[in-house]
Amino acid sequence: MHKTYLQDLEFQDVPVPETVYLKAREATIGIVKPIARDKKWENVVVKPSVGENSHNCFLYKCLSPTTQSETTEMEKLTRPSELILVQEYLPSIKTEGEYGLVYINGMLF
Repeated sequence: MHKTYLQDLEFQDVPVPETVYLKAREATIGIVKPIARDKKWENVVVKPSVGENSHNCFLYKCLSPTTQSETTEMEKLTRPSELILVQEYLPSIKTEGEYGLVYINGMLF
């Protein structure tokens, strides 16, 4: 599923995590960490604009030095995707979970 639907939800005043959209070819860990610092985010989730089930989503600890593993993960992530989403990590997602709703032809399943 293409995650730009988050913009549609945000425009309708549905609360969603603040998201920064980057062109994949421009996204590097060297770009992501300064964005997080400017927004005062300690940790961020970086994910492709298309995907599901947290596939190719990564958590970056922005206050720590960049590791080779982070650089490698970012390189893998940017190859197949057009857009990369950078979001503040919300601990409540891990402790409380999140809800996914499926609509087909306007019907909620």
